[in-house]
Amino acid sequence: MPATEEDLIGVLNVIDEEGESGKKNFDKRVEENIDMFRGKQWKMKRNPHFLLNIIQENIERKIGKLSEGKPKIRIMPTRDGLGDAAGALDGAINYI
Repeated sequence: MPATEEDLIGVLNVIDEEGESGKKNFDKRVEENIDMFRGKQWKMKRNPHFLLNIIQENIERKIGKLSEGKPKIRIMPTRDGLGDAAGALDGAINYI
């Protein structure tokens, strides 16, 4: 049974409203995360007695680990007689 145009428009409006409410919630979380990254971790009117920006420190440490680390690839022969080919490929990959 085909739906009427009004029914389809109603369904699309419901989907649009759900998407808008989800987007508002997502935007709020993004803003909160950006504020945390920038050092705005507290919501009190007075300054806290103790504050440590661990987010910035952890991000910088992770960036360092990712940029310094070099992945290692080992080529192993899967059958007898392929040892020389695997060794040649392993040497070429380690050279890169």
